[in-house]
Amino acid sequence: MTIREALRLAAARLEQAGVPDADVDAAYLLASVLKEDTLAMRINGHRELAAPQRAAFDALCDRRAAREPLQYILGETEFMGLTFHVEPGVLIPRADTEILVEKALAWMKPGARVLDIGTGSGILAIAALKLGAASAEGVDIDPVAVRTAGENAALNGVADKLTVLVGDLSDKASGKYDIITANIVANAIMSLAPAVPGLMADNGVFIASGII
Repeated sequence: MTIREALRLAAARLEQAGVPDADVDAAYLLASVLKEDTLAMRINGHRELAAPQRAAFDALCDRRAAREPLQYILGETEFMGLTFHVEPGVLIPRADTEILVEKALAWMKPGARVLDIGTGSGILAIAALKLGAASAEGVDIDPVAVRTAGENAALNGVADKLTVLVGDLSDKASGKYDIITANIVANAIMSLAPAVPGLMADNGVFIASGII
């Protein structure tokens, strides 16, 4: 079976399973198996797939047809031009994540210190560092998220500026912060809110988005 044939069959199968943009997802899945970018793969669409490649591709398509998020299957996602490792248990960036980053950028100033509560994969803290913050701390109750955030800091070249800690909301925070971000469940934001004023530097800002 050629690459082109495998993509056509996989796209039809994913579409039947109700997967949006089935042809795009099929291409990403096969490219991950072949360890090629999608353009190079399509250019060589006449190439025959080896049996192990077909088996691996079928297994990934099984997972996607079962509606497992594409980002979890690939193990990574792109956000604002940066690549992040993600895995089950770590939230995939959504539209409101980008809005939070844009709001943080509007308040960014040289030497800013950032606290990201419920850091997950570290996306908000790392984006803030790439946008000019001097240092950032990320806190999450899940050790898997903290490990993932540390990996992503290294992946994006800011490991020396980001400290990630296992903690519950603000209990590991210390000192004052110019920007505090939280993209967590709404109830957690309500629990966090009373502690925020004591953590904010003069003219600091708290930017939050609640997941209901």
